[in-house]
Amino acid sequence: MRLAIENFMKYGILITLPGRYIPIKEYLYAFVSIAGLCVNVTVSLILEKLLAKPQTSLIVQKIIPVFHIVNIIITVALPSYVAYTFILHPFLAMAPVFLGTILALKLISFVLVNADLRRESKQRETIVLEDEQARIGEVKIESEEKVFNIYANPYPSNLNFRNMLYFWAAPTLCYQTSYPRTPRFRKKFFIKRVLEVCISLATIYFLTEQYAGK
Repeated sequence: MRLAIENFMKYGILITLPGRYIPIKEYLYAFVSIAGLCVNVTVSLILEKLLAKPQTSLIVQKIIPVFHIVNIIITVALPSYVAYTFILHPFLAMAPVFLGTILALKLISFVLVNADLRRESKQRETIVLEDEQARIGEVKIESEEKVFNIYANPYPSNLNFRNMLYFWAAPTLCYQTSYPRTPRFRKKFFIKRVLEVCISLATIYFLTEQYAGK
């Protein structure tokens, strides 16, 4: 408390509007690099749709994973290059790198899970329906001896922009064709979480500008 009072008496109020000293050009670079992540999402979805088509040739099926790898590398490399080369402010540069890294991890999960689903769908001819379980959508794969629900969100119907965007926004790195949801939107819970984030960011900004910065 004594240090806080001494700092106020010596320097006064040092807090200003966030980011007012950052050039507009840097904001533009950050925005473009973040918006460019939409292209990586679209490319990944298109590649998976191509793999889901039965008429896709075997050569194309072997080439598409290479495109997936290149797309995921670009997802991390391009925002990192823009942040390192054109954005000088560390916090602003962190945003595209942070979002690009998260998206790359999400795309890896998206590709691997859909590969498993694609393998499952190709084995449906060997599936033996059990009399009572077949009515509720549970089937047993004899070759792998495990239960697989083909009616929950059957592949490839999960390959759509709505499903992909929901996964992109969801706070998880593990892709699923569907996620458990509460029957209603909990407004109080949502408002509390938003307030917690806002208060935390405001506290960090206050301590940085008033004390750490000087």
